[in-house]
Amino acid sequence: ETTDNAQVEGHIVPVLPKVGGYVTRVLVEDNQVVREGDTLVTLDSRDYQVRLQEADADLQAAEMAAARNGEATAQVGQASAKSGAAQAGIGSAQATYDRALHDVERMRRLAETRVISRQQLDEAEAAYRSAEADLRAAQSQARAAQAEVSGASAGVRTAQAHKAAAQ
Repeated sequence: ETTDNAQVEGHIVPVLPKVGGYVTRVLVEDNQVVREGDTLVTLDSRDYQVRLQEADADLQAAEMAAARNGEATAQVGQASAKSGAAQAGIGSAQATYDRALHDVERMRRLAETRVISRQQLDEAEAAYRSAEADLRAAQSQARAAQAEVSGASAGVRTAQAHKAAAQ
């Protein structure tokens, strides 16, 4: 039998690799029947070995950083202690400020009636300004100590994240 419009049926199955690389050997022939799981080609593994060595080095560096994590945790504790001391300093400075404020207000009323001298009023006002400055300084120290706690905590989290990423 002869015909001018024959068709050939077939199945075309694309072979898509999960990884790229240079082929070192082809293990099948044209039109050879293959089964699922059969090795069709082998790839050059040198690029992957280099990447693995780099990843191992990154992991070792991250583990070393994580080992220093104990130091960072100690820094967090130290910074927290500084912050607590600074908060206590604020309480003390606030008490001194409040007393100086009441003293200067009382001295101003007494100075108006000339019960005390101008020098005594000046001393009370100087003590008030000094207490106010001490309070502001204590508040600044507390903010700085809190920032130090935040920075040390961020260092701990960064080291943990680097280790996790390397793993």
